[in-house]
Amino acid sequence: MNTFDDIVLSYDLQLNQFKEELAFDQELLPAEMEYKSVTEREYNHDSFAFYTGDDLLARNHFFMQMRKLAELPRSSDYQEERLFLLKIACEDLEKYVFALSMRRISEPQICSYGPRMATLILAYGGAESLYALIKEKHAETIRDYDGEYADNVSDDGFFDFYQIYEQYGDYALFILQDVDTALKYYELAALDWYYFEGEVEWDISSAKKEAILRRGQEFRRMSQLVRNPGESVSLWRRMVVWDGEEAYKESFIEYIHNLNAKDHSGIYQCATAFFHNVSGMIDAGAARDDLRVAVLLAHVVRDSSLYSTMVMIAPMVNKIQLSAKTKHDMFECLCANQSKTLVAIRKYLVNVGECEESFDVCFRLLTIKECVQRIARFLRVNPTEETELAYYTSLQTFSYMLPFKAEKGMEGKLSVMNIAYMNDPNEGRTLQKSLFAGEIPFEGDIRHRKDARYPYVFIKCFTPQIDFLPMWEMYGDYARGCCLVLDWSRIRTQKMEVPLYHVCYLSSDVEDFHVEQQFNANLTSYKEMEEELHELAALCDLLYRKNDAACLEAMHSILNEILYLFKDSSYAYEKEVRICYQYPGVDEAFRHTSGEFCKLYVATDFPVAIKEVILGPKFLNRSEVMPYLQEQIDRMSEMCKMQVTQITLSDIEYL
Repeated sequence: MNTFDDIVLSYDLQLNQFKEELAFDQELLPAEMEYKSVTEREYNHDSFAFYTGDDLLARNHFFMQMRKLAELPRSSDYQEERLFLLKIACEDLEKYVFALSMRRISEPQICSYGPRMATLILAYGGAESLYALIKEKHAETIRDYDGEYADNVSDDGFFDFYQIYEQYGDYALFILQDVDTALKYYELAALDWYYFEGEVEWDISSAKKEAILRRGQEFRRMSQLVRNPGESVSLWRRMVVWDGEEAYKESFIEYIHNLNAKDHSGIYQCATAFFHNVSGMIDAGAARDDLRVAVLLAHVVRDSSLYSTMVMIAPMVNKIQLSAKTKHDMFECLCANQSKTLVAIRKYLVNVGECEESFDVCFRLLTIKECVQRIARFLRVNPTEETELAYYTSLQTFSYMLPFKAEKGMEGKLSVMNIAYMNDPNEGRTLQKSLFAGEIPFEGDIRHRKDARYPYVFIKCFTPQIDFLPMWEMYGDYARGCCLVLDWSRIRTQKMEVPLYHVCYLSSDVEDFHVEQQFNANLTSYKEMEEELHELAALCDLLYRKNDAACLEAMHSILNEILYLFKDSSYAYEKEVRICYQYPGVDEAFRHTSGEFCKLYVATDFPVAIKEVILGPKFLNRSEVMPYLQEQIDRMSEMCKMQVTQITLSDIEYL
């Protein structure tokens, strides 16, 4: 390759030409400014939703928060107050929907306020808060208070929510360039909210029903293609799904073929061709609907082609004919690229600036990133694997999932705690010791004070070992707690991406570490995993010996993706499977326990399906506890729309 086409690295996927039509207007209408203020006593009465006018109270309270938000300065100094007001506004929307459902109100003029309130929350930056609420509450607008589907929803009200999901998904994609948020909202539009597949009859035209089904199917296929392109392109090749796809379809399919073959030259060339096709569509003024899939796939291509692009351009860096300007342009491309793959590398470049060594370090960091991603994919639980997983816990911890004690919105959900609270003092150290010859470089050295910060990594641990005595002893409150058996097959039917991984158990001797089959029966190839780890160790050693703090920080950030997926082989009896959420910094998803010293956690964003609750072999005061526990479990099952959860006693005789 004698020339460098930087379109994949540098092309701007922020499409501001759509900004005006996608923007959510923060300006309140004159009528909305006139809503009366209400006192907390008026609003939060014990029988809320059972009285005429409670829906109006909820609207009044909502627009009180909107007026306060409108008056807040836009400075980041007020972000905490802004998030607090948005949280209250989401609660107001929830209460408004509840009041409507309890009174069986379905007049279009009244029900239209729900979408309007949701739109204003989005306009003020409450996408994360609203997502969790809408995921639970949308369906309640079309059900009566007995949980049965209403029969009087007409054509007029059907597309309101779909329009919000699609519009905000497009705003996140085209303006914010936030693919994760865009997919979350697109996937809301893909759900069968009206249960058409269950053949519920509605008072709407067959044309509108067909349009809703077709739109949902398009969004489902789009999500599958973006999340699992390797598995989805073969089906896409045989059918036409989206308008305008002929402009980029073949180049993307060819790109995936080269990606699977790990052909760096082919990957680079096909990625470049794909981006030129997409840029041609944009320059020709293609419509938003035609560009949606193309731009999503452009982000996929940008993320997955970076390593191959670096491989192709690396030999050019030290060639005489490579001008200083071209080198500078390469660095500019790397710094400007918004791919999440490059977060650690961008930060490194900002720290060290442009210099002769920078490109070499960036290339090596990207090579490490590629190796880390292969290992993470290797450990990812296959969707066809575990159908039942056990979560051992104390009765007290379980009680925080039950309606009486659960925080708002946490009923039946799992709290995924920060890594700092794990029982193994060597969490995150096992892999470090293996990669760095027994050293733990990411905790500082004897010349400096030990780093006290913990990463924003959140872990929840499961095992296929159901009613297993060692697990009862270690995690089930010394066999006095409970074992929640999760029906993982039901969770999969929700078509949600759950970051679920097998833990890899490492054995070590004086000189080396090993991945032994006897401790890792779930791995498809323990030899392949060991080879990947040895390659990673060699790559890390080259940068570690530079003794460069900025370089070490970048390497730590990249390795964090898998540091907590490895444990010592002495824990192999657990056969552990983990959910692992990671965040680069403070995030809206963070929650806190109550008490003097709060604990940090995030909630699972998938619906929990508890098939069975097994009470421990040494469960105490059964006759006193069981009636209340049974009632709370039944309430939780009803609230979460689960099948009635079984409650059983452990088969283990243990005194």
